Amino acid sequence: MSAAPPGPQPVVFELPPLRFGVPGLQGSEIKLVTCQLEFFADQFPVLRQMEGSLGLPFPGKDASDPSQNRLSFITLSGQNWRVDGFPEAAAIGVSNDLRVVDLDAFDLDLLSGSLLSFTSTELGNGQLSTMFTVTGGVRGVFTADTLFDEDNNGAFGFATAGSFSWNLADFPTFVLDSVEFSGRLKLGGSSGFALLGVDANGIPDTDPNSLAKVRLLNLPNLFQLSPQTPFEVEVNGALGSPDFIYFGLQNARFVFDGVADENNFEPAFSVQSLGFREGTQLALLGQELLPLRLTAGSVMFLTPGLPLNQLFAPTNLLFTVSGEVNVSLSSPDAESPDVPRLFGAVENVQIGLPNGYAGLPNFSLNTFALTLENLSIGDLAGLSGGLAVGNLQNPEELYFAGTVGGGFNGVAVKAIVATRLDGLIGLCLKANAGPAGIPLDGGSLGGILLTGAEGGVYFGNQFGDPCDFKTFLNLNEDGTPPDAVVPAPSLAAFRAPKRVSPAPSVWTGPRVSDLPVLTWAELAEMQARHEEEKALRETLRREAPDYFQTLRATAENGVARRALKSETGGAEVPCPTGDCPPATLNLLCQRHPSVAEAPSPENYDGAYRERVIFKFSSLDRETVDMILEAANIDVSGSAADVAGQFTDATMVFIDSLIPRPPAGMPAEQAAGINAFIDNSLAAMRDALAGTTQLALQAAAGEGRTPLEAIYEAAYAGVPCVDVTIQLKGTFSWTPISAALSATGGAVVSTTGSAGILGSVNLFGIPVGTGEFFYSLTDTNGLPNPSLCGGVRVALGPLALGHLDATLGCDECVTGTLEALATFINNLSGDVLAQAEPIIRAFIQDAAGHRLGDTSSLPLTAFFGPPGSGALLSQPEQVSVLAALLNLPDVARFLEANPDAATDFNREALLLLGQHTLALILEIYNRSNPRLAMCGEVDPKLFGFSLTGGNTLVGA
Repeated sequence: MSAAPPGPQPVVFELPPLRFGVPGLQGSEIKLVTCQLEFFADQFPVLRQMEGSLGLPFPGKDASDPSQNRLSFITLSGQNWRVDGFPEAAAIGVSNDLRVVDLDAFDLDLLSGSLLSFTSTELGNGQLSTMFTVTGGVRGVFTADTLFDEDNNGAFGFATAGSFSWNLADFPTFVLDSVEFSGRLKLGGSSGFALLGVDANGIPDTDPNSLAKVRLLNLPNLFQLSPQTPFEVEVNGALGSPDFIYFGLQNARFVFDGVADENNFEPAFSVQSLGFREGTQLALLGQELLPLRLTAGSVMFLTPGLPLNQLFAPTNLLFTVSGEVNVSLSSPDAESPDVPRLFGAVENVQIGLPNGYAGLPNFSLNTFALTLENLSIGDLAGLSGGLAVGNLQNPEELYFAGTVGGGFNGVAVKAIVATRLDGLIGLCLKANAGPAGIPLDGGSLGGILLTGAEGGVYFGNQFGDPCDFKTFLNLNEDGTPPDAVVPAPSLAAFRAPKRVSPAPSVWTGPRVSDLPVLTWAELAEMQARHEEEKALRETLRREAPDYFQTLRATAENGVARRALKSETGGAEVPCPTGDCPPATLNLLCQRHPSVAEAPSPENYDGAYRERVIFKFSSLDRETVDMILEAANIDVSGSAADVAGQFTDATMVFIDSLIPRPPAGMPAEQAAGINAFIDNSLAAMRDALAGTTQLALQAAAGEGRTPLEAIYEAAYAGVPCVDVTIQLKGTFSWTPISAALSATGGAVVSTTGSAGILGSVNLFGIPVGTGEFFYSLTDTNGLPNPSLCGGVRVALGPLALGHLDATLGCDECVTGTLEALATFINNLSGDVLAQAEPIIRAFIQDAAGHRLGDTSSLPLTAFFGPPGSGALLSQPEQVSVLAALLNLPDVARFLEANPDAATDFNREALLLLGQHTLALILEIYNRSNPRLAMCGEVDPKLFGFSLTGGNTLVGA
């Protein structure tokens, strides 16, 4: 037995069961089964070793009604309690869960391990007010038939942390900022509606990992609601059935502010987007009954906090839809693959209404397609094909492109067509009569057959195959869309019909030579050639002063003139790369002047940088002002009158800039050129008048003045109209028509290119194909011609080899004429004084019949590239150039025959001939003629080499 501690000892009494309340806390109750009462000489008596329970009052559904209060009990074990009714410790541990909210479908518990404390206040009249506070873990539990948790196969619950305080005189207080819970839930029990997550557009998401989320915000305000202290419930989720339909809410908020009247409903509701998704049974029902189905969608409010009368304004709405078209075109078994159908689908397409319901919408999707299968109409059997709708993001340039094929009385037929709202883009018709064919010779030659034919027309601004569906959609060779947004058909960089790479969405290079993508080997070869050409130019510059002496010496000795070349020899020519034919433009067309500019307010943020327009049709503001002033046009008149007057004046201005055929040209040829120019100007006038009138009519609604509308319409330019026509036929001979045939055809385009195409077909499969194209212009519509072509030999998946060739000369014509103009401009001093009579004689000989007396005009007025306003036409300048380039030989002749010069001073001829070397050097520096041929013999099967190597030939 241990000794008692030193000092005075308390007196201890064992007490019988007791019952009492906490002072100042009405309705509380302490029930003790056993306890000890200790008396100390110097302190308050204390109840120790307590065993019993503490009952605390908690509010019912109405905290202001004491009759609804209920007791929740805490087990007491070992606590010390002062006889004044309060615990000895500042806080005691809660040993069991404590029910705070007890509703029919929802319970809220303070969890065991929480801390309980009391705070008392003297009221001044001898009364005491006590507040109790429980701080710790909180758990909310819904009944299973209210909110079912599929993961736990039972009632759904959530846990958080916080505190609860109440003194019974005031409303209870929650110190709990927010509660968030989520899960795979069902409303109304295990067979009720499912609660799902939603995606970023508010559309129900059926992914099992996507969970509905609910947040309870500002819980401390729950018992003191006001507009400044609201309580909110935020919902992100969808409710529905997998068999029927789901409805989704994104950032939906129910706001309780304690104020309810006819202008402020309780709770206030706001939502960022509303969505839906169909379930399985509804989808099956729709497939059977509805040709066009929206499978999912949402309505998003761009500014969700607006008042209700502004919330649904069209400019505040963003629609997102997913849907499909699936039309059975006859009544047989719907599961049969032979049932004719029209079907297609889109996913998460967003539609905005920036200009209200009456304006044009904005689309996030640019292109979608529909497919037709197995439709028969009379003698047309098995019609199948597709329809693509493009440029949805630019409704003014909306276009449709489709292809459909089938059989007609044993002949296979196919049609391709593309159109915009304002006109046709192109079309193509194909027919295949099979081995039987159509006799062309009446049998006299043993049966020459036409077994197939095709032909088409295309109105794009670049060379394109009207019988290739990808031409109208700007697709890659494998049928996939390009990275860039599909451009408007009238403005697109459409593709060449054979072996092309995707055209750039924005033109960044001025010449055809910039288009090919070189390999490292080709780059090294080009660099070597550049170094050799640089050495050659240095040689010319270094030896030019002695060149005339060299000519004289070689003539006296009867030795051929020596050739100047690099000691290292010529570089190997790289294999042809890039498009064949290259991108070309109509001689009367050009790329928009803003093509190489960064977007800015001056160029209308680059809105027209990809446009191909008639030359000179893009006018700056100064030119527009000049035209308006010269024609005395009042822009305040009617849109039709102002547009007509401005267009007429503009066409006179543009017509004055286009050179006409020279007087010496044959009449029939000149008439043809003039007719082409006049027809183009007429088409330009109609287009300009229409766009200007539309711009003027829309100006008032857009808050712009008529002058501002004219400025933009004039700056935009007139889209250029081109035509590409292709005709092809397939021929055979009766004895071999089942196995062998040949295809031949031609294609010609106003874009500046023409070509011939052909193939040899074995059982309808091309085994040898060839093509040859001639391009008159370059990518800028300038007359720099080129040739290209190729031959392929293959049998189905077995490829045997190919041969490609290209002949081109970048800036051969324009560069040569620029060099001639530079040469003339640089003549000065004694050289100009002595050479001018000779040059004027050349000019008179080339164009005197057309220009008459030209002696009063400066030499520089006669020369220049296309579009410079030079008085001499291109052929006339070339005639003068030929005479100048012949002067070195003339000079050599005069050295040998001093008395031969009669019309001009002999020294003047020798001097001009010597300086003509500078002209030769300038032409060499400005032009880049090239001929490249490259072939390969390498049998391949499905792309895999059968020889382990190849045989190459290049030139």
